[in-house]
Amino acid sequence: MVGSARLEAVLHLAECGIAVVPAHHPVAVIGEGLTGCSCGRQSCPAAGRHPMGALAAADVTVDAGMLGYWWGCSGPGSWCQANVATMAGASVDVVELAYPGDWAAVSAWLRGHGLGDSPAVQVGAGLLRLVATVGRREQAVTESLAWGRVGRLGRGELVLLPPSVQPGGRGLVWLRAPEPEVALPDGERLFAALKALPPPDALAAWVQEQSSSLAVR
Repeated sequence: MVGSARLEAVLHLAECGIAVVPAHHPVAVIGEGLTGCSCGRQSCPAAGRHPMGALAAADVTVDAGMLGYWWGCSGPGSWCQANVATMAGASVDVVELAYPGDWAAVSAWLRGHGLGDSPAVQVGAGLLRLVATVGRREQAVTESLAWGRVGRLGRGELVLLPPSVQPGGRGLVWLRAPEPEVALPDGERLFAALKALPPPDALAAWVQEQSSSLAVR
């Protein structure tokens, strides 16, 4: 069931210290696929990407009782189908990476820079969002690099998390899910490490060099 899967997902996020809030979800428009919004507004400018009802950034929570009320199908209406969202800067920072290279190689780069296994969501082709501890910056910042771009989302910006569905019907998936016993990476250090990413070919060579070094040991 959609509702039970959503509830399990948000309770797991709460265990990881990631506060969430229910967001509207895409609905079908005849002949156009999942392009409408459950809020019912025609041509909603943020279809499937804004909080339910009067909820806002201050309402994100890890409280299991409230999460059960929102997503447990015994609460207000059809909220058990709501998308799962967090707010950047509330309990976590969110770093967005547009990079044409392989995630496994990016993950190896982060581990090599002491950042462990960073939770990451595949948002689209070549576009990732990584979750980290809250840093000092409140405003959004983006840096364009030769191979793409890396940015930190501004405080209060809504961020959909798995198993949310994006307009068009694409479901979000974790490339690496957060775990309660694994600390999130430091937001400042994560941003710095991603800014230092080499181009894909050079990164692949670096990964191979690291693997060869470990094999020799």
